[in-house]
Amino acid sequence: MLGASRANKVQAGNLNDPAPWSAAPGWSIAGGLATHAPGATGALSQALTLLEGRAYRIAITISGHSTGSLTPCLAGGTETLGAPISADGRQLDRLLCAAGNDRIELRPSADFDGSVDQVVVYLEATACLDPGTHYVWLEARNAKGLGGAVTGPITIEVI
Repeated sequence: MLGASRANKVQAGNLNDPAPWSAAPGWSIAGGLATHAPGATGALSQALTLLEGRAYRIAITISGHSTGSLTPCLAGGTETLGAPISADGRQLDRLLCAAGNDRIELRPSADFDGSVDQVVVYLEATACLDPGTHYVWLEARNAKGLGGAVTGPITIEVI
């Protein structure tokens, strides 16, 4: 797993505490939501300790979206932009940390109207499943290695 961790790099990723976040004009954080009002393009950001050359898995949950888009970015050095998000629900991305990156930014288009209610950033393991939905089946085995009934499919989501 070479340095990968199951720990979310983002503090207060559920947005229940605004303290770790820097909210530019147009953003407000309250009640577990960071809400953006149209008309401003400043980012919602948080400082992170990132490793240059490593990939980070990102999950962002959006609600109340009606127009515009929100783009995740690893910033502070050579910027790494993610795919613009323009729909409600959990959106997954994978960003490669470039030289000098020291924070995550969520950059709204001027017309973005919506709320962020969860942000997750994980260091990607050197060998792991692709992001998205996967299915597993489990089979119990006894001490002699004989298989029992198979249970599944069990749905898992990989960030």
